[in-house]
Amino acid sequence: MVASQIGTPHLLTTYECDTNGRKCIRYTQCFYIGMQGWRKFYPGVAPAEDCPGVKFFALDWPPFIWRKD
Repeated sequence: MVASQIGTPHLLTTYECDTNGRKCIRYTQCFYIGMQGWRKFYPGVAPAEDCPGVKFFALDWPPFIWRKD
């Protein structure tokens, strides 16, 4: 029930970003793993979001739908 409201937690594994030679100035992709497998997240461009360590993704409903045959 809670997962349907706030999503399921996923942990940051890696990220890609544009740099100025020393530090990341804009994140371009964030890769997460969690209860629903691997997820790729593209942060917004303006204003640039970061890649949080834990991110909640909405449930991917089709695998959870019961089929009555």
